[in-house]
Amino acid sequence: MRKSVTGSESCAFVSSNKKITFCGCRGVGKYSENEIQVKLSDFTVTVTGEKLSLSTYVSGEIVITGEIQNINYGVNKTQKSSERAVKW
Repeated sequence: MRKSVTGSESCAFVSSNKKITFCGCRGVGKYSENEIQVKLSDFTVTVTGEKLSLSTYVSGEIVITGEIQNINYGVNKTQKSSERAVKW
């Protein structure tokens, strides 16, 4: 676990196209083997791919594994609207 992240911060660590770790998670929206939506403190991230799964969900940290093809994020509605995408 990364202990340097406070409750109001969020972060993402992309290890490869097989694993991504999110800190500061506030919940999971959509969940299927092709799409997982993660709600962080300041934005929402949608990970798409194949054979996706939550391998860890403890104390605000989520690890998603599988064949990650796309990472899309947008600022939550309480902040200025924007959207970004990272494709593999």
